[in-house]
Amino acid sequence: MITRSLNERIKSPVSEVFRRFYIKRRNVSDGQFESSWQDMTDYMVRWGSYGWSVDTPRYGDLRLENNVIAVSNVDGSFNPSDNESSFWYGYSDLQRSLVKIEAGFRHFTQSSGGIWTKTEFPTNPTMWIGIISGDIFFNGQSIVNIPLRPVSQIFRDFPVNQLTGFTTTGFSSGGFMAALRDHTDGSGYYAFRPFIGTGTAADWQIETNSSVLYANLNSNSAEDLHNLSAWDVAEKMANAENKAVWINQSGNFIWQSKTMGASEVFQFHGLGSNFSRTYGQTIKKINRYGKRLSAFYSRVAVKYVNTDTNTSFVNTGLAYAVSGTNTAWNLGQRTYRIDNFWLPNSASAAVVASAVFSKVSSQSEEIEFSTSFVPHVQLFDKISISYDSSDFATTISFWDERDWASYTESSNDLWWDAERGDAIILNSVTFQILGVNIDLDNAECRFIAKR
Repeated sequence: MITRSLNERIKSPVSEVFRRFYIKRRNVSDGQFESSWQDMTDYMVRWGSYGWSVDTPRYGDLRLENNVIAVSNVDGSFNPSDNESSFWYGYSDLQRSLVKIEAGFRHFTQSSGGIWTKTEFPTNPTMWIGIISGDIFFNGQSIVNIPLRPVSQIFRDFPVNQLTGFTTTGFSSGGFMAALRDHTDGSGYYAFRPFIGTGTAADWQIETNSSVLYANLNSNSAEDLHNLSAWDVAEKMANAENKAVWINQSGNFIWQSKTMGASEVFQFHGLGSNFSRTYGQTIKKINRYGKRLSAFYSRVAVKYVNTDTNTSFVNTGLAYAVSGTNTAWNLGQRTYRIDNFWLPNSASAAVVASAVFSKVSSQSEEIEFSTSFVPHVQLFDKISISYDSSDFATTISFWDERDWASYTESSNDLWWDAERGDAIILNSVTFQILGVNIDLDNAECRFIAKR
């Protein structure tokens, strides 16, 4: 259930938005992060934008966006750590420092005694957690651009053949994610947990219901792991099992099915929608809406043996016939191919093919829209959209409405028929969120969703 007071702030024509920027440095002595977040908000010049998306524009795509912020370096706080002016002086390098960005709404209430109380919404205002990673250059303007990457970068940088926990029978996907969670440097220090959430195992949300066993991932010297990062393996498993792996807004590690949430998280209303007293009107613009052919496939082919023969594949697909009601004929025959040589046999490949086929064998509608600041909507959330871009609900002349001509039924004025017009008409239509982008400089959001 959404906090009602958060809805009131979102729908209000005037709301105070706050933004905060924090970092955690690493100690030179043990390489661990300091225990408390350090508030660096006063240095911020430009906040940038942050985003996540899955299955768009193509099924299986996963995007965790990088960002660049701009900070004031008048006092040298962002100088290299060997400079005495640097905030990192006495600590490890700026690179791979943890970054947290918070944002939300402030609400002030005054008691009968005249005491003002400040309340912030949402309850957890964390919008993004990442690391400093990339080239940092200085210029004569005392403004420094700091490159930020999502926490997933630590897995992209980690060669998977350095992972421990392999067994002779191979890995399930849940077992592989647990191995990442539990990986240590050999001296008892966790390699990845310090970057995730609060640093505990509870911040790793791992589904373990997969029936697929990747038998070829049976040792860190397995041929199929050469030149792969830990994130490469995680993404390949996600593609095979119709799941998603990402770091959410709170910094937690997520491995889960792409299932839409059971409860509606938010209602978006825009042009022509009946006014909602609960949610207000938040849609500023619909950037695009329609059926995405590029996400449709009539056939899925899983190659599970590294040889080029017919028996190396398991295929599943729609029946094909020249017919006005046949989907493959109407939309075309399109094949989605998965190469996964970790699968042990055709039965496992068939499970993968069936799972993917169930998601790609029908054409879905996709919408991208821009809104005012709605901070709590995340990937796979269930939402509804109400929008009507026809100027008028009834047949009426545009000319007469704008006093361009007199109105008569027999006149040749321009007429508008909402049923036949070039209009987007959505009435409380349910969608699933596939993409989130938060623009903190302008306090706006952009969402991609499908139905």
